[in-house]
Amino acid sequence: LLYYLISSQDFLVPSLCIRVMDAATAADISAFHEEVSKEIITEAPSDAWHQPQPDDLVILEYQGPAGANRCSRAWRVGSTGAPPLVAGLNLDLCVRTMRRGECSTMRSKKLEDASPVTLQLHSLEHSEDMFGDGCVTRTVLEGGKGWQTPQPGSEVIVRFGWHSMDEAANPGTAQNGEHAPLEAESLAAATAEEAAEEATSDGVATEILLGGSTESIATLMMSRALKDLQRLLLARLHGAVVARATHIGDGADSASIAASEGVVLKVVSASGKELVSDVAGMSPVAALEKLRGLVGPAPGAAGRKPREVVVTIEEDGCSCDAEDWIPGKYGMRILSDLRTGQRCLVHLSSDVGQGKAMGKLEYDIELLKIIKLEDISLDKQGKLVKKLMYEGNGYERPTDGAEVTLRVEACDESSGADLLESRELQFSAASGRFCTAIDETVLTMKKDQVCEVRCSDPTALVDDELQLHKANRAVVTLTIELLSFEKIDINALEEPERVAHCTRRKEVGTTFFQNGSWRRALKRYQHVTSLLAYVDHWKEENCKTTAVMLRRTCHLNAAACWLKLEVWPEADQSCKQVLREDPGNVKALFRRGQALNNLGEYREAGQIIRRVLEIDPDNKEAQRMLARLRQAAKAEAQQQKGMFSRMAKGIVEDSSADATGVAAGEDARSGEAVQAAAAGGGSGSQAVVAEEEEDDSIPLWCWGLASVLLLGSTLGVVAYMRRRR
Repeated sequence: LLYYLISSQDFLVPSLCIRVMDAATAADISAFHEEVSKEIITEAPSDAWHQPQPDDLVILEYQGPAGANRCSRAWRVGSTGAPPLVAGLNLDLCVRTMRRGECSTMRSKKLEDASPVTLQLHSLEHSEDMFGDGCVTRTVLEGGKGWQTPQPGSEVIVRFGWHSMDEAANPGTAQNGEHAPLEAESLAAATAEEAAEEATSDGVATEILLGGSTESIATLMMSRALKDLQRLLLARLHGAVVARATHIGDGADSASIAASEGVVLKVVSASGKELVSDVAGMSPVAALEKLRGLVGPAPGAAGRKPREVVVTIEEDGCSCDAEDWIPGKYGMRILSDLRTGQRCLVHLSSDVGQGKAMGKLEYDIELLKIIKLEDISLDKQGKLVKKLMYEGNGYERPTDGAEVTLRVEACDESSGADLLESRELQFSAASGRFCTAIDETVLTMKKDQVCEVRCSDPTALVDDELQLHKANRAVVTLTIELLSFEKIDINALEEPERVAHCTRRKEVGTTFFQNGSWRRALKRYQHVTSLLAYVDHWKEENCKTTAVMLRRTCHLNAAACWLKLEVWPEADQSCKQVLREDPGNVKALFRRGQALNNLGEYREAGQIIRRVLEIDPDNKEAQRMLARLRQAAKAEAQQQKGMFSRMAKGIVEDSSADATGVAAGEDARSGEAVQAAAAGGGSGSQAVVAEEEEDDSIPLWCWGLASVLLLGSTLGVVAYMRRRR
């Protein structure tokens, strides 16, 4: 496996492309460190971990000895476009020791009087095959910011444009913006000849001559526009592309150029042919437009200018309203590990998307923003979805009961009709004054955060003040901005204040429970139990005792909420929390018996209910439940006896088909009996309680007999198979 990975030269480790350095390159780098002294002036960003490897495109700015002109060179590492020696330095090797954004000073040790050379790596572009089949190739042009990447369920805003690279498939006219031909028609005809010259030239490069002040030229060399111009010239003419400052002659125009921002004066091919020029100077974008027929798509090529769209990331693909977006898994894979601000070029083969009709395509994609979608509905059914529009400030969020001030407005999603004009509200968070869509959402927000809440649950809009539920709309979109909130540091509260806060939240939960809002009540009870989870170290005994009782009550109430919601395992766990402290708590025992009954644990539930009747013999509900549990346990025991008897019979002799059918019918009737006994009640419960307890368990000798028969039959089969051999 290791040999295969190394021999393939490229392999993926957690979505990062790691390439193996060949022996010759490794030897060159080792010799480089012995012959060159290097001092790092500015470290590369922490996310720029990759160093240039052969065939990577790099844009390196370097300043030679004093008096030498500053220049920026674009070439592919290890190609014929590598720069010549500068002050005894092989820049093609020097750049392989750097990372994107790094600025270093290097000096040759072999020359005694060698001057130091300042190098800054502006760009490092590595192409990767996204699926290993050549269908989709991506080249990341610029680094991003932050750490978040698009995840399934989120939306992203991207700016993308594209053009066809297959001239044979291009229609006669372009889509949404035609590409203007070169002003000099002869340039297009000379392209092929010049490209051949560039491919064979030894370090001879196409030159971009810049004008302006020293500061403006330095800024221009780091600009995106100039990098784009260098990249496209290199793609078409090969070799290398050098951007450098040039001497400006005398005259009024020269003075204005020197005082203005950095400009492009002319572009000259390696053969000395002037491709484009402007005495007054032009921006790199303008130069690119003039060179479009040479370095960009051919005149009349299909394409579309960049525009912004919203892309929804899904589990197995992505979707977008734009028909020309990269479809399905291809679009998702391209965006999956990009960060905000990253830009990439993507080449699609004719087998992907609209390339089937237009041939090979090149997409220019920039990830502008990641919009996080969060399901904030209490039942996690996706009926209340929060879309983050502005992140907000800080990290703190309102706690239960904090005073908040927010601005809210609402509209119908389908028609866009306003249902609630912008209104400022001030209230106590999660206290029931406003609907769930507002009351619970505010707990997830930070100061100055703006979000859109898509609500498809009419019950989440019910309140007496805003009355949004009366609009009777299928989906309502609320825009909420949290202006301010009261900061409550629970851990900093004194013990009496903490108990008072928890008592208020418990009362709010009780109100929710009485109104049938069991999930909202549950959240309040869980808030209290989490705050009072550790009180053993409290100093005031009265507060400590009150806190323990309050915590116990909230656990019991949480169990009641879970029972209402029919989440039996959680109800069982809440009751266990109470029984650890108070093993004789009747409410906890009874509610745990209810949970176990619904989980099918009839015998354990029966034992717990008997414990309830020992403590409270007059508990009518416990008496009725015990009667139902006995019937269910008896039916279950009969079903198990039938199963083991058939197992034993099947081991001794083969069962006929008719006998199998009868047994299946008995199983069905036994199962129905268990369900009926668990669900239905019975009369004469007093007599059932009074009668002597019966042991419905299967006798141990039945289990022993079944085990012996099973073991004996297994040994017999083994012996028979050996004898046949």
